[in-house]
Order: sequence, then structure tokens, then C-alpha cells
Amino acid sequence: GACLHWIFTAGGYTPNDPPYAAGAPPEQRRAFDEAHAADAWPASAPGAQPVIANIDTGIDGANIDFQGRLVAGADFIDPAGNGGADANGHGTFIAGIEAAAGDNSAGIAGVCWSCRVMPVRACDDAGLCPFFAVMNAVAFAADGGAEVINISLESPAQPGSSEWKIFQSVIDYAASRGAFI
Repeated sequence: GACLHWIFTAGGYTPNDPPYAAGAPPEQRRAFDEAHAADAWPASAPGAQPVIANIDTGIDGANIDFQGRLVAGADFIDPAGNGGADANGHGTFIAGIEAAAGDNSAGIAGVCWSCRVMPVRACDDAGLCPFFAVMNAVAFAADGGAEVINISLESPAQPGSSEWKIFQSVIDYAASRGAFI
């Protein structure tokens, strides 16, 4: 099959977003610096728009850093929702690290500026995430074509437990559909 034409450059890139402005507190960009995000920005495949499913508390669909970049999502907490709201803020924060638009003089610059984001809400406004809501969210994301599925959550499930085995089965299913989890 055909290969994408990747363009590599030496060194990083500095966007014009607030955390990178002169005099901005360095802690605003610490996570990006530690992940070497600036080294990835200029090496994006031209025209590529991979989908990252963000399984969390939702994503604030009004956030300027995601305008025009959210794809159809789901809400496994509120059946009337679509994942495009976030009363907690954690999901929007995580999605920002993943894929906030860069070089728009607003918000932050995420790692993947060209990525589209699938908001999949599996956690309530208090940040509590029912087990089967998370499992259904992973399956939804995989069936929806997400290339990457991010789950920035924690659980008391122990390796070998029934919950762990179910979780592993769902992760295996998503991987079989081509998703990186």
C-alpha cells in the first residue's frame, strides 16, 4: 500500500499559545516539555487527522481548542448526552493534552494538533466511573473507528480478578479493531 510522506525536522517548535508566551509560568507547559511534545509538532503527517477517543468525564464542546474537531461521541452516564459536555473538567483537561489546537493564541497546544477527538463520557460529574460504563465506552470507541483510545482513569481491580479479566477482554476487542489503547 501507499505510505504517507512524513516530514521530519530537527528540533522543536514553539506555538503562540498562552503557556508558551514570554513570562508564562513554566509549570503550565511542564507536562508537554516532559513528553517532548514540541518535537512531535513539526513531524505530523500532512493531512492526517487520526481520531483519539477520550473516555472520561466528557469534553467541553464549546472549548475553542476543539472547535470543528470533535467527532460523534457517546454518553454512558446520561443517555440523552453525546459526551460533548464536561461539568467535571477532567475529560477536557486530558483531551487538551492529547489534542488541543495549537498556534491559535488560545488555551494550550496539545500533542496532536490535527487529531480529531471522540468524546466518550463514562464518568459522572464527580469523576466516578461505573465499571460497565467504561467497558461500553471502550467498545463504542473501537466500533466507532478510533485509532487511539485514551483511558486516564484508575481502578482497584486486581490482576486476575473477574473485573480485570473483563477489562482485558474489552481491551483485546478494541485492539482487534485496530485501536491503540
